[in-house]
Amino acid sequence: FVSGTSSVLWPVAQHFAQSLCEKPDLVRGKTVIELGAGLGLVGAAAAALGAKCTVLTDWDGALPLLLRNRARLSEDGVSVEVARVAWGDAADHAALLGAIGPA
Repeated sequence: FVSGTSSVLWPVAQHFAQSLCEKPDLVRGKTVIELGAGLGLVGAAAAALGAKCTVLTDWDGALPLLLRNRARLSEDGVSVEVARVAWGDAADHAALLGAIGPA
């Protein structure tokens, strides 16, 4: 666990998750990628609302916390995937897009 921006619950994440709860059709049945997920709140909300596939992404230092949060979500029946995506890294981008398949 690395403290910093990826371990903060940003107010915008709370507002975005609440907005999704008010309009679940935005994500229900769709593939959702949360870039720079941090704690993964928005992606967790999308998954809980019925997204077909939800992937939480962040840099290497944030992955241990995301993996721990994925395990906790799984205990509640919420399924998310976790992937490393470094900003501007074409190989990471291609790997993520290849893993989720066509939209």
